[in-house]
Amino acid sequence: MNKRIVVGISGGIDSFYTAFLFKKLGFDVMCLYINLFDNYEAYSRARFLSDLLGVKFESFNAIKIFKEEVINRSLEMIISGFTSNPCALCNMKVKFRILERVRSKYNYDYFSTGHYVRSSFNGKLRIFRGIDDKKDQSYFLSLVPSIYLKNAMFVLGNYTKKYITKIMQERYSFWKDIPSSQDLCFVKKGYKSLIQDKYGKKAGIFLYGNRVVANHWGSYFYTIGESRGLGHKEPVKLYVQDLDHEKNVVYLNTKEFCYKNSIIVDKLNLFNELPDRCLIQVRYQAKPVVCNVKLKDKKLYVNFQEKVFAPTKGQIASFYSLDNQELLGGGIIIGVD
Repeated sequence: MNKRIVVGISGGIDSFYTAFLFKKLGFDVMCLYINLFDNYEAYSRARFLSDLLGVKFESFNAIKIFKEEVINRSLEMIISGFTSNPCALCNMKVKFRILERVRSKYNYDYFSTGHYVRSSFNGKLRIFRGIDDKKDQSYFLSLVPSIYLKNAMFVLGNYTKKYITKIMQERYSFWKDIPSSQDLCFVKKGYKSLIQDKYGKKAGIFLYGNRVVANHWGSYFYTIGESRGLGHKEPVKLYVQDLDHEKNVVYLNTKEFCYKNSIIVDKLNLFNELPDRCLIQVRYQAKPVVCNVKLKDKKLYVNFQEKVFAPTKGQIASFYSLDNQELLGGGIIIGVD
């Protein structure tokens, strides 16, 4: 009897290739579309692609849980002075829990997604970076508990995005007319529109040193390390160095003042034992740096061996082996120095 696998399908080329590949390998495939918000176009494409492969198709209505666990939680974090990572929150709280639930309900052996990572499970889960440096998505899995990943099989990490696009466009010409990015975004409107809808606008100022250099409509619209759309006319490039939501002030400075030496990490989720010395990555596709870690009172105190640009409270800190291949786990930054 063929092995059975549930593949989360979004309507994009990556998840489609995942389902395509498992069918080619002889698996009994069921495609699952997780409806996070009303997007009929994505749903229709996911169903069409499943029919094209001749595999089962199911959908799961996750609109309510997505709003509660991702949208509302992200907005609350932002207003509280934290930077949210909705993709990581969605993976942790929504997508992988649902995939595991559906896999169990229909008695399938495994589930998979279109993430560019590699994994193995031999009594102990191990997750590795994908071979495509530009597409590796292990960072976004660092908060997902092992209990929701033990039945996962990831295959895209063994391929490059360029290769998959080429193969799929040669086999199915319609992929040439579909934009390359078909991932389900947080919300089409974007953060700022959502924040504005819920909290409104409030006039505030940008400070560079002791000078007001521009005005804004709410400090919560900005994140530390941001440099675009700041509205100033200074002759040097400025970045958001700090935020004061109580005073509604955004503090700007040149890039060198946004580098930090250490952070504190909470809500730890570890796949493997974390050595005292490892690599850390604090933003998606940011350069991993060597760090020293110390666990105290269930919090991880991290010292960078070279300064890191704009680590921010609320961001994900992902830890890797010193060879920069294996994901060891992650947590949420709660303090920066």
